[in-house]
Amino acid sequence: MLSKDVKWIDIDYRQWRNLYDLLWGDENQGAGQPGEAEPGEAGGYEGEKSRGLEGRSEGRIYGILDGGVLVKLVHSRKGRLDHSEFAEYKAEYELESPGPAQVWAQGDGRPGGASSSRLYCDSEAHSSCEELARAIYEHYGCASPVILLDRKAFEEFASRAQAGYDRHEDADDYAIKLRNLFEAGYRKCVTCYPRESYRWWAYDWDEIRELFRMAVPDNSTFILAVFERRPGGSAGERTGDRTAATAAMVAAEACCCGAPSGDSDGVVHWNIWTSLIAEVRGGKIVTLTTTDSLPGVPAIADWRRDCRSLVDLCNEKYPPVGLGVFMEVDTLRQFLTAGDKARYLSDAILRGDIIADPAPSGVLQGLR
Repeated sequence: MLSKDVKWIDIDYRQWRNLYDLLWGDENQGAGQPGEAEPGEAGGYEGEKSRGLEGRSEGRIYGILDGGVLVKLVHSRKGRLDHSEFAEYKAEYELESPGPAQVWAQGDGRPGGASSSRLYCDSEAHSSCEELARAIYEHYGCASPVILLDRKAFEEFASRAQAGYDRHEDADDYAIKLRNLFEAGYRKCVTCYPRESYRWWAYDWDEIRELFRMAVPDNSTFILAVFERRPGGSAGERTGDRTAATAAMVAAEACCCGAPSGDSDGVVHWNIWTSLIAEVRGGKIVTLTTTDSLPGVPAIADWRRDCRSLVDLCNEKYPPVGLGVFMEVDTLRQFLTAGDKARYLSDAILRGDIIADPAPSGVLQGLR
């Protein structure tokens, strides 16, 4: 589905991070998330300033283990951290061999031979990786999640990943292959505290790709926009893609024509929580971007009505939109966890929870 030479342009990092956290991480982790407290406030992070991690919960702390011993500690935004406090820890964990690298390179990343387990540290180990990660997390004021990686396991994984690379392979196929490889033998060598290092929900990627291929015409553009209600917005405020001028226009329209109730200024404002714009050529996605690439995105007062303006802007810059899909973030969550995604999509469109416009004729019938 993703071309081997897919072009990534004008990616709105907040939108991309929202989508990433929905799929594989913690949706509330990171800067600027709703309901996040400043340090020292209720729900904030006491002790951050004393450890040099002042500011909101941003980034992650990465630790490198060698034989169960912590040899390096780095914050993704703050740089290197002192790890001498944890010299007494010697963590124990297992590595499962997923089979010979050459076997994996020819397959889909699943184990290619008999798996075996071995320990990367000796009998002197007296703590688990989780205990070490927790100690680091608490030492630095619980400001950022801690991820511990084993150096040898990471080097082996990188070697296998390189051996399995095929320049003619679609990018998403290669990503799935890496996922399968990691699950087969390396997951136990990555520890994160206070939550799982990552998660792969039970997405049926083959089903999602088949839906995409069926619904998106060739030589066209696909747009997905997911909205989040933002109560209390004011007409003159700049938020995301909104400017004072466009917000004022929306407010004026609301005064003349009426608008949904719920906010102090009579306008229900919506943020674009995440979006994807994909140019499809030859059955492959050749360009991937977000609404950040569109000039003059207006304020969103009623997403069901205003989504059409996003389609018009896409048509001005990219090949004609063949499929536009618009929904709220809660609907996207439900779709991703639905057992029968085609049925859920069809029912949600009929309910009005998802707007599919434009859409090729016969797509809804095909979903059944």
